Amino acid sequence: MNQLYVSLSAIEQEIKTLQDKLETLERERQRQDILIALQDQYIEVLEKGLALETPIYRTEDSYRESRSTT
Repeated sequence: MNQLYVSLSAIEQEIKTLQDKLETLERERQRQDILIALQDQYIEVLEKGLALETPIYRTEDSYRESRSTT
């Protein structure tokens, strides 16, 4: 009976260790999700900034017009 108690205690300890590891992995996954979201937002801001700096010409004629006025 004593061996059974020791085994049960060891199993409970192993479960606790695995739960701690799972919590750590979940926190890391959440951190990674946040970093990915921030990177996506950063890229979006950069793309918008580039779009504001780069004129979009609808036709080749409008491009030529803009070049001739400068």
